[in-house]
Amino acid sequence: MIAITRKWMYGIMAVVLLCGLAAAAASEVVDPAHSSPADAATKQNSNLKPVSFNRHVFVAKHILITCISMDTIALSTDGGKTFIKKFKFSTPALASLRLFHAFSDHSLLVATSNKCYYIDPGWTKITESAVLGLDGKPHTPALSGDNFFSLNGTVSQYIGDVEVLCWGCYNNNSPNSKPGLYVPTWFTKDKGKTVSLVYQNSVSIPANKTEPLQARHVHQVAQNPKDGSFWIQTGDEARPLFSHWIKGNYDITTDKWIWNWIGSGDNYKTTMIQFKGDYMYFAVDLYPGGISKCLISEAHDKTKHVVVKRIENDLSGFVMGERGDCAIQILKFFGPDTPGNTIYYSPDMVKWYTILGDMPPGYTKKSVYIHGYPPDSEGRVLMNILLDYAHPSSSAGSAGAVWLNEIIANHGFPDAFKPLDK
Repeated sequence: MIAITRKWMYGIMAVVLLCGLAAAAASEVVDPAHSSPADAATKQNSNLKPVSFNRHVFVAKHILITCISMDTIALSTDGGKTFIKKFKFSTPALASLRLFHAFSDHSLLVATSNKCYYIDPGWTKITESAVLGLDGKPHTPALSGDNFFSLNGTVSQYIGDVEVLCWGCYNNNSPNSKPGLYVPTWFTKDKGKTVSLVYQNSVSIPANKTEPLQARHVHQVAQNPKDGSFWIQTGDEARPLFSHWIKGNYDITTDKWIWNWIGSGDNYKTTMIQFKGDYMYFAVDLYPGGISKCLISEAHDKTKHVVVKRIENDLSGFVMGERGDCAIQILKFFGPDTPGNTIYYSPDMVKWYTILGDMPPGYTKKSVYIHGYPPDSEGRVLMNILLDYAHPSSSAGSAGAVWLNEIIANHGFPDAFKPLDK
């Protein structure tokens, strides 16, 4: 992700995500290089199941949190049929939140640009988190904004039976050719009561390096569930200098981290990693972009990186299901003028179909799907919407979010992202 405007794009996205007004459904589809099973006539008629737009702000396996007003959120454990808890924000304001994560016990970690907060499982009280530096002492984040914002959201992570969260800060505080002034990676093992700085580009030195690695920002911190390791992906220009994979192993008994450098350069300029068995799949932040894969054990060898799906534009990420299906959402900073609501879907990651997804009123070719959560327990995939990737201020009024699986089901794939037991 390059270009300073992305700071504003994702910043506005965070506010849009939390405070967006629900939009009326719209249905438009075009045929692709490979048409989907639903024929063109069916795609254009009114028999399609309406796609619902919503104001959901977080989804996990059995958790759905939605914004029910400009200052209040609600929690559902049955997919939105009923809501069992509500929380009204005052300080901080709901609209100021840059990070939002729910843990399995329903406790919340939220953050503004410069402070983190813990909300107890009963949603009765909000408390400012203790923020610690690399030395374990109280720490004040260095930037006036974007100290805690995560580009690709957050997902549940575990070390053994302990639920944790590790994420990196996406900030653009330098020109493309300069390293970031402050590029932190954060970690909590007590569900947000304490937030610790555990790696800082330009300061921390990996065990297999003699000097710090520079970066402009962090794209994602992905966890390999097989061994519990955390993989930092940084960007951007100049690519050999700022784009890295850095692998961290954490010993929860000693509270010690060991970081190792994996690789740098174009092959490691990625926005997302997902692990599946012995393989890792990653979103290539170039154009042409797409998804590549390699054996986890061969991540350091760029000659072993294999293209799975090449697309002409850059991409923000992708979603993978238990059945082996996958959906890619594009960005439009590079490549041809592809409609921003283009989705590339494959039921098997071999044959791919191109679909134009539903967008709310007011969308244009610049409107994009910006972030997809992993499928929940019912196989639903929440996707955020940005009405204009290049001029996010024009999206004030907000497009909210949509269930990606509903869109794909309307195009002949009713089992898209359903879990294996459904």
